[in-house]
Amino acid sequence: MKKILILLGTIILGSCASFCVVVTNSCAQLKSRKKLVSVITTPDLGTIYVGQFSKPTQQQIIFAMKTNNKNPKLEINAIVISHITKTNAEIIGDNIKYTGTVNVSFFPTNFRTVLTNVGVISSLTKDQGIIYVVVTRIDSSELYKSSDGTNFQLLLNINGIISNLIFYNGTIYFGTQVNLYYGSLYKSTNGSLFKKVIGIDEAILSLAINRYGTIYLGTQINDRAGKLYRSTDGINFTPLIQNIGAIVKLVVNNEIIYVVGKNDDHAGQLYSSSDDDNFLEIQGIIGAVSSLTTDQGMVYVGTITTRKGTGILYRSIDGTNFTPLIQNIGAIISLTVNNGTIYAAIIINNYINKLYKSIDNINFIEVFGITGAVLSLIANENSIFAGTLKTSGSGELFISERLSQ
Repeated sequence: MKKILILLGTIILGSCASFCVVVTNSCAQLKSRKKLVSVITTPDLGTIYVGQFSKPTQQQIIFAMKTNNKNPKLEINAIVISHITKTNAEIIGDNIKYTGTVNVSFFPTNFRTVLTNVGVISSLTKDQGIIYVVVTRIDSSELYKSSDGTNFQLLLNINGIISNLIFYNGTIYFGTQVNLYYGSLYKSTNGSLFKKVIGIDEAILSLAINRYGTIYLGTQINDRAGKLYRSTDGINFTPLIQNIGAIVKLVVNNEIIYVVGKNDDHAGQLYSSSDDDNFLEIQGIIGAVSSLTTDQGMVYVGTITTRKGTGILYRSIDGTNFTPLIQNIGAIISLTVNNGTIYAAIIINNYINKLYKSIDNINFIEVFGITGAVLSLIANENSIFAGTLKTSGSGELFISERLSQ
């Protein structure tokens, strides 16, 4: 009479752990091993795999998870098995013991709304754990902030479209675009009251700041042109370059300023400068640069390559050479990177908007739970914030739920 003894293994969330299987048979049946049983459990899900395999594949484990998911907060798409090692068999008496390792990653797919029935959420930024949300309407903007990610305080309602926020030693700056080609720069030293610093006959589309407090300001003068300015005191600005079109995006990384210019000849070309005088066009990037961000000293670029909604995601480790990470999931609309994990909002076929998360900088998985077109993203600690545009023209802000550990 054959007798089977199962030894339960455990997978720890987000880490590497072991699974094992023990099969007890009579000595005559050891060689055939036709009914081996592997069991993998987690504290949250209970049993997630039971099968007659000494080395279960990713597909087999995911299939078992679909039928054994006991955590209401966890969707099957939140589980990624990135690596399964070869198992080793050890015969101890009448027992056959298989041991191996499985790397299982869990990421949040459950989102809830924290801001509803507002305008388009066009920009999300963070500073010292505080989330700032820019809501734009036809010709005005609202600025909100939250320290807990759930309760948001309205800081101001201003005429014009707010570009992006930058921060330096407790001071907040933002620029505006008013009536197409007029703009102002505002600042706040207490995070609540903002005052106008300058007003110019150019729309302010982008801002960046380095670790020394030098401010870079990108503008649009007309349909074809713009300027890049620099200020070391936040009041007086000197033009740096003005022949690459409207300056639509700016970031600083390792003392290098990256600039995206847009004009009639190109929809978004990337330039860089290490001395603020000589700006070089970055070669090898295909398509119009639609998103630009940095993380841990690396630069990430998302592009739109064709009208059919395709794009390429690039990464640069040295700040000069850009390598494509992925180029088959759609046009990259917005990016955020948190400790090496990439979140990308994309558009497929010009109208289907989805949110993807990287597993290993090569493979991406769709993140579910958000309605509307994702226009802005920011990662803060273990949560992801996504700002959307709905078909009604209004917007919502979503926050990812943390999984229980």
